[in-house]
Amino acid sequence: MVASTFKEAFPEGWVKEHIKDSSNELVILRQVFPWQKVIEQLIGFYCEGKGRNGKSLRVMVALQIIGKLRHLK
Repeated sequence: MVASTFKEAFPEGWVKEHIKDSSNELVILRQVFPWQKVIEQLIGFYCEGKGRNGKSLRVMVALQIIGKLRHLK
């Protein structure tokens, strides 16, 4: 389920409406990163029936990557 719906985190229309700067790192990351492969590898660590509802895997991975690119810990 998660692997098939990960693209719905922020649809293309939402991005165009809310992020006006096309050089924004999240917009660039959205276009160049192999999301399907990453989500397929992470899906094994995700259990829909346990714990509280979380953020989408795509959002969490994107934030982690941006943090590393900015040298945040």
